[in-house]
Amino acid sequence: MNQLNERYSLGELIGSGRAGEVYMATDTVLSRLVTIRRFPQHTLNLESLSDKWRKDYMNVISGLSRVSHPNIIRVIDGGIDKEGPYIVTTHIEGKKLKELAYGNNKFDLADAYDLISQVLDALTIAKEEGFFHLAMSPNSIIADQKPTSGYNYMLVDLGHSKLLPLVHGSLKAATMTQHPVFIAPELYEGEPGSEQTSQFILGQLVYWMLAGGHPYAELSADEAYVKHKEGSLEPLSNHRKDVDSELLKWFEVVLQPDPSNRFPDLLTAMKALPEPPKRLYYHKEVLPPKAISENDLTDH
Repeated sequence: MNQLNERYSLGELIGSGRAGEVYMATDTVLSRLVTIRRFPQHTLNLESLSDKWRKDYMNVISGLSRVSHPNIIRVIDGGIDKEGPYIVTTHIEGKKLKELAYGNNKFDLADAYDLISQVLDALTIAKEEGFFHLAMSPNSIIADQKPTSGYNYMLVDLGHSKLLPLVHGSLKAATMTQHPVFIAPELYEGEPGSEQTSQFILGQLVYWMLAGGHPYAELSADEAYVKHKEGSLEPLSNHRKDVDSELLKWFEVVLQPDPSNRFPDLLTAMKALPEPPKRLYYHKEVLPPKAISENDLTDH
């Protein structure tokens, strides 16, 4: 299929998984590239969708369209057609977090601070419209290289916390679309997500990037849940000697198995983040202009 409707012309498939398929597309009205996600068709009986279901779906799309932040990919449209529900976002060039190359396969510490602070700031704004990103992973963040050093990190799939339960029929089923490493204990138990849940998932993500891997990466969802519930994740200091004690304390809080023992909200988590290490910027040296003397103004 190369036509979603009269407005969007579908291009190449750029990603697929348990949460659906993602296409590059062209907005033929505004002549711009966009990204379109199709949710799994087998989970819905389109002929039996109620008016309430359709209204609930479009209410989520409407809420997402009001979320505006430089670190969140913007939702610009969505709907339900004969092949099911879809969502349209702006198209961003960049690399997925998992595609970035690092020395020893480990995230730079300055980049980790950037990622944490940018994501927490973005989630604070998303919370105002009732959204918590419960599907963060190395696949759901796009990194755009800055002109000097570091990256601008863009969150994708923000609305999954509300859209996937609609599509799959239950919160628990939607949770199972995530990688076991990032399933907070309360989500596994069928509880709704919160600001504390976002902290836990972000903490697991940055732990993975800094350690160059995750001890639970090869476990099943059931096995990872037991480990998360026990709080048995080995300290980050076992993998990185350059992480200072204050940042280690921050990780200890956000990775607590009991959400009530994490920071009370995202803003507090952001304020508790210690000062980042100084980053080296690679500006070319610019010499000051040469002083002009009277001799320079004399014709020779």
